[in-house]
Amino acid sequence: MILLLKINYVFLYIYKMIIVGNGSKNYMDITKLLGETCLRYIKNDSRFKDMTIGFFIRDRADIFMSHGCADKNYREIENCKYLHNFKLILVPGPWLKYKLISLGVHPSKIACVGWPKIDPLFLQLKYHARRRTNKDIKKILWAPTHTSGIKECHKKSISSNPGLKEHLELLNSIKGISIVTSEHPKNRNKKTPTLNKLVTCDYVIADSGSTIYEAWALGKPVIFPDWIVKESIIENVKGSSEEYIYNKKIGYHANNIDELIMFLKSELVIEKDVADFMEAYMPSKFNGLSGQAVSEVLVNYYEKIKKQNLKQRVVNCNLKLF
Repeated sequence: MILLLKINYVFLYIYKMIIVGNGSKNYMDITKLLGETCLRYIKNDSRFKDMTIGFFIRDRADIFMSHGCADKNYREIENCKYLHNFKLILVPGPWLKYKLISLGVHPSKIACVGWPKIDPLFLQLKYHARRRTNKDIKKILWAPTHTSGIKECHKKSISSNPGLKEHLELLNSIKGISIVTSEHPKNRNKKTPTLNKLVTCDYVIADSGSTIYEAWALGKPVIFPDWIVKESIIENVKGSSEEYIYNKKIGYHANNIDELIMFLKSELVIEKDVADFMEAYMPSKFNGLSGQAVSEVLVNYYEKIKKQNLKQRVVNCNLKLF
């Protein structure tokens, strides 16, 4: 792997495909991980040596897949102005695909591939289930999204951080409950993504970030602190999948700290509303196989471009003959 810095961009050469990133240290680990999981099936394939893939909406690349699988209206910043610069857009599933189509993005530019970042976690999940010994303690992961917000998308914070912090001491005092905190990389010094903690936890407390969908895909029930973030989410990310989740009360929604404690003490499962939503947002057929789906899409894209170039050469040849 070669790392080159140029202006405010990072160019990662992984498996002979160029990954373009915005250079933010907050996302370096995520960018590397996405590159490795996305491109592992096209290792050393010279067909892709001139292709570029970006994980941030302002990246200048051929192919775009967001650095997070959440919606947050991130992809449609400035009326999809940046999306139109990409030749191919990769999304987790049909929910986002049809949303982008409704906003004017051509269907041929969008492909559903799941979420490659969590591919390795499905194997870890099986291993952890066999190895776990202490089942008397429920491990609860609180994984709030970042507090900075995206000014083009929303004005107020849609994070449960710091709102839930004042209750952590109380939650940790409950017998049989252990709260593990994993703040967003933007809000902590260590920038590694929240991965292993997702595997080892029982439930997740989340608000509006990728952790919602990652947890559900891994079979982890998600509890939402509605009294902290619901109003802000409905006000500031209208039309997003997150607004839909809160309005439809998909998953477990607590209206106060007492309801949150009630959920933590209960035996929660992935119910039908979550399963149905996830089949639309991030279909289970991609679980553990998303990187492979990406490679298939890229191969098809390469073949399409190759045919287009061939046709263009034939047209140019005919013009010269004429």
